[in-house]
Amino acid sequence: MWEHTLVTATDVAAGALWAVVADVPNWPAWQPGVEAVRVSAGGRSVLIREGRRQTWAVVEEVAPPTRLVVVAPLFLAQARTTYELTPAARGTRISVAVRLIGPLQFPYRAALGRRLELGLPEAVRRLVEVARRVAGGPPGDWPQRAGGRPAPVTPSPIGEVAGVGGRSVSLGVTCTDRDP
Repeated sequence: MWEHTLVTATDVAAGALWAVVADVPNWPAWQPGVEAVRVSAGGRSVLIREGRRQTWAVVEEVAPPTRLVVVAPLFLAQARTTYELTPAARGTRISVAVRLIGPLQFPYRAALGRRLELGLPEAVRRLVEVARRVAGGPPGDWPQRAGGRPAPVTPSPIGEVAGVGGRSVSLGVTCTDRDP
């Protein structure tokens, strides 16, 4: 298994961060390279479009407002992304871990690993930036406040907003890589 984890802290409330992370159809507002996301009728399968490439993924675990796990099946492997938002005394600890698992994880690491490593800090920076704009406003209209697309007509089936509020300042970033 190959894993790359980014950990940072911010004084943005976990609820504001959760509002952005759990609103899967609006991931393009903060996920670099992601142009569109479509959520299936059941709310667990998502189609992610990056340029010409489309990837189906499954929302495997939802634990509002602290944890979201998305798994993208690959040929003889899978990419598992875990978002963890832990309330802290001065805001929220953000941890994002990307794991490549399976017999073909090494070719996928060669093809995707560096791009994932380089893109993760920018994604988290943008997540915090968008969540900063969410803080203090009513749930459901955050994409407009964040300069993104209009809010969807129906709420995201992935999760619910909890405790939106607060301002944000990024406090630091730690990245780790693990290979067996």
